[in-house]
Amino acid sequence: MSPLQILNRFTSGRSRTAALLEATADAATQPVGCDPLEQRLLMSNVPFNGAGSPIQITDGTTRIEAEHFDRGGQGVAYFDADAGRNNGGQFRPDEGVDIERTADAGGGFNVGWTSNGEWLEYTVDVEAAGTYEIAVRYAANGATGTRFSVASNGQGLGDTLVLNDTGGWQDWRTATTTADLQAGQQTLFLNIETGGYNLNWIEFRAQDVDTGRSTFGNNGNAWAINGSGTNRIQASNFDTGGQGVAYNEADLTNRNANATYRPDAPGVEATRGAVTHFQNGEWMEYTVDVAQAGTYDLVLRAANGHRSGNTSGYRFTADGDALTGNRNFRNTGGWGTYRNVTQSVELDAGRQVIRLQKIRNSGLNVQWFELNRQQPVTPEPEPDTGLIRNGTFGSNTNNWISYANAGSAPLTIQTFNTEGALDGGVLRTSVDGVQNLQYYEAATGQENLPLEANASYRLTFTADATANRTLNVQVRDDDTAFTDTRINLNT
Repeated sequence: MSPLQILNRFTSGRSRTAALLEATADAATQPVGCDPLEQRLLMSNVPFNGAGSPIQITDGTTRIEAEHFDRGGQGVAYFDADAGRNNGGQFRPDEGVDIERTADAGGGFNVGWTSNGEWLEYTVDVEAAGTYEIAVRYAANGATGTRFSVASNGQGLGDTLVLNDTGGWQDWRTATTTADLQAGQQTLFLNIETGGYNLNWIEFRAQDVDTGRSTFGNNGNAWAINGSGTNRIQASNFDTGGQGVAYNEADLTNRNANATYRPDAPGVEATRGAVTHFQNGEWMEYTVDVAQAGTYDLVLRAANGHRSGNTSGYRFTADGDALTGNRNFRNTGGWGTYRNVTQSVELDAGRQVIRLQKIRNSGLNVQWFELNRQQPVTPEPEPDTGLIRNGTFGSNTNNWISYANAGSAPLTIQTFNTEGALDGGVLRTSVDGVQNLQYYEAATGQENLPLEANASYRLTFTADATANRTLNVQVRDDDTAFTDTRINLNT
């Protein structure tokens, strides 16, 4: 069996307890010369992205790459049974953890060559307490019974996962469990009790979390983004929850005495009509519920009253992922002169948080934005001409009229494709059993064709003859005489 555990413990002061470290206290797998608990208390980790930059576990979905374990080295940020080298030689070649390139979707790297008693740590900051789905991406070649569990302060979180053989070292599967996490900075401790698998990433997917936020102006409900019609959200109806949760305001002193629409958001100059003085680094968030995934027109209505040519930068994100990239909003001629800017974006279905952020140059007054799903264009049906459809003959003989003089076999109409099979787009006219054919002894035709006025049509067909004869092709409309084109057919 190859159990894998993740322990979650707070890092404030000396709250690291012996109970949490029992998984690492096996003398056979720990560095000698120092009590494991004492060693862990005297030495501290540094997050992968640097001091003061823990991995943020948001109230959406957060993926932690396995190779993004903390800095600090052997016995501090990780323990590797063969710490003298990185067997894969990739990504962090100066560390002792074995890392290689992965063939999993998205590319990148994975941690491999796992052995009994190894562990990895990740400093994280959980934004909101609540229930999360925890997903681990793993590959195993022959290993069975690998176990994955989560704990906080020595208490188990969620069910233990059993990770079995996937069929190969680069044949990846995802196993999940759910767990309750507390908010705040903490350290995730991934304990490999027995090795035999590769690790690509771990995801935390918020299920039921207390973000402290709620929608404003919609009875606490997420703004519905329907699959049809207009879905407009006023800029001043950003979420409640305060500074750093629902919005970020650079100047918390309210400079606009008329901005009384949002007393819960001091400093944000929000009226019922717009948010004004939207400055660099500021942002507002809106909780939405998208009914249908697809391509949407994102329409932003704003005003930029700075001097001509001075653009104002902004961007939209959804659950932290870019929707628009960095965009420019050009001068509109005045702070009260609004215009619309539209861009196509891709939205996933479901509840999500849209953020509008000011990024550079001059300020902006924002009135509203819309997310309107682009509707597929259905071409107008072309008229069924019977004879002529899309410039070619139809693929059947319906509505054709055949007649003949007494004693003469009628003409027959068949349609073939270019390879000679029936029901294609080429008309073949054959005359069967009629010798020395005289004018109108046999004929076939079609009436009341709904053709477009002043349009040109090409009449294309093939004709077979069993004897020398003449074929007349005649066309007319209701007000003219027949045209008469004679074609001599030879055997």
